[in-house]
Amino acid sequence: MSDSNSPKIAIIGSGPSGCYSAQALLKTVPNAEITVFDRLPVPFGLARFGVAADHQGTKGVTKQFARLFERQGVKFVGNLNVGEHVELDTIREHFDAVIVATGLHEDRQLDIPGSATPGVVGAGYITRALNSHPEAKLPLDYSLGEVCIVVGAGNVAIDCMRLLTKNGTEFTGSDVHDDNHQQLSGKLRELHLVSRSGVDQAKFDDSMLREMTHFEHVRHELHFGSGDLAAVTNENRRDILTILQDKCTDADPELRGVIHWWFGFAPHEVHGGNLVDTLEIVGEDGTHALIKTDSVITAIGFQGDPLVPVTEAGRETGKIEQGLYVGGWARRGPRGTIASQRIDALELAKIIGADLADLNSTKSGVAGLNLTPGSTIDYDGWKRIEQKEIEAARSGRARHKFDSIEEMLKEAGMQPTSQH
Repeated sequence: MSDSNSPKIAIIGSGPSGCYSAQALLKTVPNAEITVFDRLPVPFGLARFGVAADHQGTKGVTKQFARLFERQGVKFVGNLNVGEHVELDTIREHFDAVIVATGLHEDRQLDIPGSATPGVVGAGYITRALNSHPEAKLPLDYSLGEVCIVVGAGNVAIDCMRLLTKNGTEFTGSDVHDDNHQQLSGKLRELHLVSRSGVDQAKFDDSMLREMTHFEHVRHELHFGSGDLAAVTNENRRDILTILQDKCTDADPELRGVIHWWFGFAPHEVHGGNLVDTLEIVGEDGTHALIKTDSVITAIGFQGDPLVPVTEAGRETGKIEQGLYVGGWARRGPRGTIASQRIDALELAKIIGADLADLNSTKSGVAGLNLTPGSTIDYDGWKRIEQKEIEAARSGRARHKFDSIEEMLKEAGMQPTSQH
């Protein structure tokens, strides 16, 4: 139970790392007054907009995060962009501890000639578009075309392969943006995954690869930069790839598409003028190959400018200086699963707990920010948005997410012209 002298803690970012930090701090600093800020009107960050739309089990982590705001006294302040509507230094003036957990949002680009050619797009952008992120609006005439190449061999790359292979009827129970999915993949007939790593070294989870075996009437072709399928030492992966290879042939009268898997091939150059038309790749044995394509999706990681510079010591412990901390991807970079963020949050909470031990706070917390009434969204406002999304769900969908800030503000009961 907090009082006026309780430690005031601000968490900037309401994604998994921010919410896990709040959970952990409730244990290490049980009398703290905790406020979670987000630049968007809605909470949960990566869990809402980054996890694949058809992985509702993973998205279900938001149910446990909801308890923070519904039962455990944590405050949510949405529609507040720290660094734009209020400065970080101002937040620090009114809180005893501030955790920056804003993640990384920009797709890392390929470092090869032609990587800026139109038609090359990041996997994060595609995933967010399929998750109705308000900052991932598709141009009206945008399409991935008939042939698309995904570069990368992590779970995000496999997410893209799976999402683009699915048709509308295979998204039952999801919250996919159906119109964006149709616009992106409606013409697709051929998908390629290009992995610099061999099968044994690829970073995707085997369970993610196995999901690709669920599709009927899809033919798979395997290509190896060196060796062959028999040379794969990971028996589980070899078995899965064998299933894919044997699953379908061109003789299938209901064939809906072909997927090519290129293991041990590095992207070498993107060719094209006003639009990408070919990706040149090089195998481990030095062999060059040209893949004709209409689009290239890069799934090779994320980058961005963090709200605070992170030193090596800060990356190691999460502490930048007394009263200022970083968590999640803002701390370590784009690595680890959602579950692994919980471990980091627990470690960081212990450090903050020790820093705030026996503190008799004189800080004012969120009340001291003097935010313009009606300029931000509280948790009740988010619940009004969520209720409308559930009510608007199409048949077979979990919800129909609003994909514009204006819609969110309206459904929360705010005027879209509200100023901070």
